Amino acid sequence: YGAINLDTDGTLGTYSITAGASTADNTYGTITAASIGAMNITTGNGGGTHTIADMTNVDAIGDITIDADDNVTITTGANSLATVGDIHVTTITGATVALGTIGASSAVMGDITHVGAGTLTITTGAALSVGAVTGGAGASTVVLSDSTTIGTVLTGGAGVDTFTGTGGADIFHGGSADVFVGGAGVDNFNFAASVTSATVTGGAG
Repeated sequence: YGAINLDTDGTLGTYSITAGASTADNTYGTITAASIGAMNITTGNGGGTHTIADMTNVDAIGDITIDADDNVTITTGANSLATVGDIHVTTITGATVALGTIGASSAVMGDITHVGAGTLTITTGAALSVGAVTGGAGASTVVLSDSTTIGTVLTGGAGVDTFTGTGGADIFHGGSADVFVGGAGVDNFNFAASVTSATVTGGAG
């Protein structure tokens, strides 16, 4: 599918993909715009893939909502974004959403939420702040930047969560088999008494 070029001062109200049970390897072209009001992606369970080639030419985006029954990938992440709304990803078993690196230096980002039994991977840039991080029933890998000096709350779901915190004072809530890595801040790690095993690596704080 072709590129969307609204130039660097153009705005796009909503970028939307609704795919059925596609068996194809679908590629969506580069997006160039000053801002996107919202990004909505829904894919059926056909065994295909959905790849967005490049979002580096977008400066701001509202909420990102992805309901993935097949794999969704952003090849070159939206790493120029100065502002990012909430990111909400729903996956079924076997589906992977790989968002690459999202957020520029000093970006303000909303919550990151994963729901469902699939896999989510996302890395944030050196953002000023990131909202709460919540894992799902599957595997959630969220890597925040140590350059982010405002701490946040990271809460694991029923699945296996791998969370790397900010450089601020983070609060982690985990379950069995979770892997947590602290940053430069004074972090707080919390586990229920029923948790049998988890891995915690403290940072410099």
